Amino acid sequence: MKRFYWLLMAVLMGLLAGCANLADGSDQPFTGSGGKALNMILVNHNHRPISQAFVGTNWAANAGAGDAKGPGGGGIVCCYNVTDWRKPVKVMWTFSALGEPSFYNKEGIRTEGKITTPKEDHVAMVNLPPRMPIASSDMFKDEGNLCVIFKDLNTVELQYSVRFDCGVF
Repeated sequence: MKRFYWLLMAVLMGLLAGCANLADGSDQPFTGSGGKALNMILVNHNHRPISQAFVGTNWAANAGAGDAKGPGGGGIVCCYNVTDWRKPVKVMWTFSALGEPSFYNKEGIRTEGKITTPKEDHVAMVNLPPRMPIASSDMFKDEGNLCVIFKDLNTVELQYSVRFDCGVF
């Protein structure tokens, strides 16, 4: 049990250190030089799942495919630091490969299904909304989320949001 505890602590410390990685050298781990730290949330309107995405150098993963019921998505990843909304941001994403399902034979040996659509990498330069996100002590007004919205196979948009589900983008 002690090993599990120490392993869990090491993983958590690594995750927290990832949020504190600053390119500007400031001593403010989440806001850098006067910026605002935002959670990143992936919203996928495509029929293909996204295995990973980068906004600048910040990584997020596993946004499910969208369907007629609504967009797919993933969890929340900390932290994207907005310091200058006027500069475009490089967004890179990978659509997962699609294929036939894997199966197990009578001996329990797994056979991978045939890949029908290979993974695809995409890159776009995207503008942030034309202002800094709203910072407020009122949780219903604080724009603490950066929604990374994949509109179609080649189009991505960035929006600030108060809500964790990114509203209905």
